[in-house]
Amino acid sequence: MLDIQKLEVGPLDACCYIVSSKGSEAMIIDPGGDTERILDCLEQKKLHPVLLVNTHGHGDHIGANKELKEKFPDIKICIHTDDAEMLRIHSKTSRFWAEKDIHLHRLAEL
Repeated sequence: MLDIQKLEVGPLDACCYIVSSKGSEAMIIDPGGDTERILDCLEQKKLHPVLLVNTHGHGDHIGANKELKEKFPDIKICIHTDDAEMLRIHSKTSRFWAEKDIHLHRLAEL
């Protein structure tokens, strides 16, 4: 049975979801900001995220990517190939990403 936690995050209150099943592995969908709230939810549920999914590349859906990647360096980040370039643009024009280049995974690769 899936456990789905819904958080409204970031300046636009975008919906972020933390999805888990049996065990401690979790998927984060659209972490648009409020990294500490996301981390608190993960800690409270004793979850370790292994997958981060961005439904698209707008800032209100990727705002916490950088901090989550720094906290969980092995997390795989997935986005549709049509929006992958938006993440690269954000990495050059904003602080959404860490300084190092981050490999993006297509869902088909996982």
